Amino acid sequence: MTLQTVNKVDNITVSKSYEDVKLSDSQEYELEFQVPPNVAEINVTVSTTVNIVSKGEKKNFSQSQSFTVNNHSQDHDFCEAFLRNVDGKYIYVVKGKNGEPKKGVLVDLEFTHTFYHSNQSKTLKTDRQGEILLGPLKNIIRFNATPRSSRIIRSSRKTWILPSNIHLSYPDRQTITLLSTESLRLPFKHKEVKATNLSFL
Repeated sequence: MTLQTVNKVDNITVSKSYEDVKLSDSQEYELEFQVPPNVAEINVTVSTTVNIVSKGEKKNFSQSQSFTVNNHSQDHDFCEAFLRNVDGKYIYVVKGKNGEPKKGVLVDLEFTHTFYHSNQSKTLKTDRQGEILLGPLKNIIRFNATPRSSRIIRSSRKTWILPSNIHLSYPDRQTITLLSTESLRLPFKHKEVKATNLSFL
């Protein structure tokens, strides 16, 4: 196996060969190597020789793969957004290429609620830690976040699908009194009522 790196500044290549590499169809092979500064491309070549007994000869095989590396060294507006869940509360985070918080960033948020047909939109701003506290997002199944472009921010829309955590409580008081001629209607998203998706306690 031969590994070659290409420098982004002056196109200098550095190659290193690894002998007796054993590959397997059932697991991945990990190779540790020192990454030079300003690397722009990594080329990996795997070569082997197969002994063909029936023909009494040896045959060479080789396969190469190239990987382009972008370290965003010239991108002054690069940023990345993350979603954290801390103690059941969601936090939207915007970081720069060195992990620095991006404060004061306007972010357009769009939420999809389980029981609403239309999405709910809101524009919020990141704090000094580059964060926006969203809270528990109860009954929110998906939301989109788009930072607004500026001199230091590149706009990039991201979508998160949240785990289903639907809770309905009826009513505010403990008891509902109905006459025999009256009916009670409750909003319910399932088309079919089964014991597995509805219960009265």
